[in-house]
Amino acid sequence: MFAPRSAGALGQLRVWAGGACRARRARSSGSAGSEPEAPAEWALRVSPFGRLRARLPCRLAVRPLDPLAYPDGDRVLVAASAAGASGLRVAYDEALREVAVLSDSLDPRGSVEVAAPLHFDLNIKSSGSGCVKVQNFECDNCKIETEQGTSILQSLKSQKLHVQTKGGKVICLGTIYGNIDIHASDKSTVTIDKLQGSSVSVSTEDGLLKAKYLYTDSSFLSSAAGDITLGSVHGDITLHSKMGNITVDSSSGCLTASTQQGAVDVYVSQLGKVDLKAHKGSIVVKVASSLQAHLQLSGKEVDVNSEVHVQEMAEARKENGVIITGLMNQASTREKWIKADAPQGTEEVRKETKEASKSCSRPQFQHGCVCVEGRGVPPHHLALLGYQLGVLQFNSILTLSTQREHQIPQFLEWAKKKGECWNQPQSLLVISSLAYLRISKADELNGNILRDEQRKS
Repeated sequence: MFAPRSAGALGQLRVWAGGACRARRARSSGSAGSEPEAPAEWALRVSPFGRLRARLPCRLAVRPLDPLAYPDGDRVLVAASAAGASGLRVAYDEALREVAVLSDSLDPRGSVEVAAPLHFDLNIKSSGSGCVKVQNFECDNCKIETEQGTSILQSLKSQKLHVQTKGGKVICLGTIYGNIDIHASDKSTVTIDKLQGSSVSVSTEDGLLKAKYLYTDSSFLSSAAGDITLGSVHGDITLHSKMGNITVDSSSGCLTASTQQGAVDVYVSQLGKVDLKAHKGSIVVKVASSLQAHLQLSGKEVDVNSEVHVQEMAEARKENGVIITGLMNQASTREKWIKADAPQGTEEVRKETKEASKSCSRPQFQHGCVCVEGRGVPPHHLALLGYQLGVLQFNSILTLSTQREHQIPQFLEWAKKKGECWNQPQSLLVISSLAYLRISKADELNGNILRDEQRKS
């Protein structure tokens, strides 16, 4: 074990490096009694292939050793800037090829920096609010555990990566390569730029799970109550949420998505097999214009946009809804299909480009399920419905329809009593015959709400 030692009133600090002793002076600021504690540093001679084990209550940053300064890759450099740094234990076990950096008494506001050989394995655990950052690293095994601190992974390659947090955030920057397992408890969130590997598993409890890009052979992403929001995904993807919504901007490959109480919104660009289920919510499927697939859609209400070309369409009514089957763009192979099931909600299928899919505002269905009457309901109406749903806190099935005000005499009579007089035609959004949203024709396209009036039944 190597530790820094103080050498008298001059504040001299000895740093041990592979048996050789170096001396450096701490900054002096007046009398010896008021002299601040200098940063503690260690330089250990190690095998280029080993492991770092860290147990700390403060911030920890790990980066690769500079290959120009240390071409043999046989050093581990440790620097601690924290009150109580002299109590930090740093040791190298030659038999285990393991560097240990241990302390439970460092000031949580302090920090420790480690530069290790590029291919060192990592086993890191932080306590309290201690954060961990690993960047530009390659290793066979990487294990990171935090309590309330944030884990930041940047441009990391690992054969096996495991990240777990009890209450902190997990942030993945750049591209993370490898077989990846990330678990975030409580309200912890996981945000990802890009994951690439054979097997990926990511889960949250009450927090958001968001990823821009997934390139994997097999992925499983889940959340108990948080939303799952994905950008472009490739491969065999399985998504599950109990109470949250699921959104996929672009899917290429096989996709299975299910939610108990949330909504599903998916754009399918290239097809393998797509299986979607929303037990109490709604499903919106957007497809590329040239996509060929077999369709099987079932729900309380099913809406297939007129721009989607479906041949051999068949409709069967059942006790609690409808089942629609057909072929998109004369699909010939049964290996490509889209199945969607919303037992208590509705389904909508429409043709859409990827750019339009990304720019379209999506409804946030938070309570109950939604029935949409009519075909080709504009996206801004769906957005308005999501807004009103949050305002009125309904837990029942809602009905959305668009009418001109002169078609609803009851409303005109009520408006007359209120002294309302509109000179321009208006569009009216009716929700469960309990509330009216007034939307001017000029603002109808962008979905701006001018005013909402509630009427008691």
